[in-house]
Amino acid sequence: MGGLVWWQNQGPPAATGAATSPPTQAPAVHVGSAACATCHAAQTKAWMGSQHQLAMQAAKPGAVLAPFAGEHLRFGVVEATFSQRAGRYFVRTAGADGKVGDFEVTQVIGIQPLQQVLIDMGDGRLQALDIAWDSRPREQGGQRWFHLQGRHAPKPGDELHWTGRQLNWNFMCAECHTTRFRKNFDPETRRYASTWSEMNVACEACHGPGSNHVAWARDAAQRNVAPDPTKGLLRRFDDRRSVDWAIDRGDGVQAEQALNKVIEIEPRSACRR
Repeated sequence: MGGLVWWQNQGPPAATGAATSPPTQAPAVHVGSAACATCHAAQTKAWMGSQHQLAMQAAKPGAVLAPFAGEHLRFGVVEATFSQRAGRYFVRTAGADGKVGDFEVTQVIGIQPLQQVLIDMGDGRLQALDIAWDSRPREQGGQRWFHLQGRHAPKPGDELHWTGRQLNWNFMCAECHTTRFRKNFDPETRRYASTWSEMNVACEACHGPGSNHVAWARDAAQRNVAPDPTKGLLRRFDDRRSVDWAIDRGDGVQAEQALNKVIEIEPRSACRR
């Protein structure tokens, strides 16, 4: 992040005494994006409103992009009606047993160019409805519901039906839409007890748990930190520094070559590599 570049360019403040020896670091734990924002305000501002920050949200006004105003749709043998009551969102469609019922939407994932809705099926299991909202502008063909399988919508019992394994959020979606996701599936009971630290792709999804970095920043501010090239981070994202790709004029294959000069690359926030 930008704050790290500042430390690289400026160097640590002049020490008033001998620097302490690097302490034995405790296992790093997640501290949350709010802790990162304390020092990295510019990166946090750029992250807010991004697809990473809005990767998954609770189903509430402002987060749900579709109207849920009584739209009734038919895709082959599949029918669905979307509605809302008292600020809660519902889909009336066929469940795993083929019976039509009302299913409450509890979360949404994604914002552009589409958004899917998640339905809590009990046993810790979230399922992604296979009818998604096209969030593009109307002039681009958006602002409509569409089926992920087109007119060949699968029937209940099919793995590609919205109640099937291939649309199980815990199994297929969660790891990329949350930070520090743990599936916690019990094969004996067939239940999930999934956990996550943040319901989006936050700083630590890419940089790893940040407690040791926070400790390093605190000690550096107090001028009693020994040199630490990692700055307490588990992942630095600088493995490509001073590297370029060039075409081999002999066979036309791209070859990776180190540049003669050092290229200063500002670390990027939240997985933008």
